[in-house]
Amino acid sequence: MTKAGEVLDGSETPIYLPTLENVNTSYAKAGTSEANMRKFVLTTSQRAVSRAGEAAWIVVDGLEWDPYFQCVFAQVPQLKTSKVRMVALTAGVNRKCCWFSDFGDYLATKPPCHVWDPTMADWLMPELRNTDTPGTTIGSFLKALEVDTGAVKYRNVAVPDLPPGLA
Repeated sequence: MTKAGEVLDGSETPIYLPTLENVNTSYAKAGTSEANMRKFVLTTSQRAVSRAGEAAWIVVDGLEWDPYFQCVFAQVPQLKTSKVRMVALTAGVNRKCCWFSDFGDYLATKPPCHVWDPTMADWLMPELRNTDTPGTTIGSFLKALEVDTGAVKYRNVAVPDLPPGLA
């Protein structure tokens, strides 16, 4: 809820479901471990409905299965307010936008895991924690699928109708 006179920040283009489906379909066609990681990161970020980089702070210990709602709830820290909120990570209406399918693809194809160290945080998406700017990294995952300016390795699966300003 906004206070009187406060303006909502609408400076970023949201990732709506049809866009997520198109992006995930393209990455699925690429069929690589890296593409599966990107699908998982993008789906998790879209479900977190927050600043893109905030999803990077989700830890495995903060995930909890809810038997009533039949989904995983994650604790997502809000960096600006220093509060933690719960986010539902749900099954999608189809395979192109399903958090569980993307998580499974990610786990099945990612490089071998490191030895778990109980003194270190067990990040859900370590690929985002290993960068200084997780939000920019997520944006680069979207830019990689642009038709004319995207990454060379993804040119054959580029998304022709990415909304302008999305990345």
